Amino acid sequence: MEKPNDDIRVGNITLPYNQTLKGWYCGGRVEKNPLLVQRIAERLHLREQNLKDNQHD
Repeated sequence: MEKPNDDIRVGNITLPYNQTLKGWYCGGRVEKNPLLVQRIAERLHLREQNLKDNQHD
């Protein structure tokens, strides 16, 4: 994220910014706190990685 209203990306997870609502889409809701959105993206990325790791077992 370079600008305050950029999409937030972690790995291949992207949480898009909505100009109209002035927040990021996070699982059916819009969050306005970029630090919270960053943490949500990190958790989603970790969850996806764990699912991929478990499929290889």
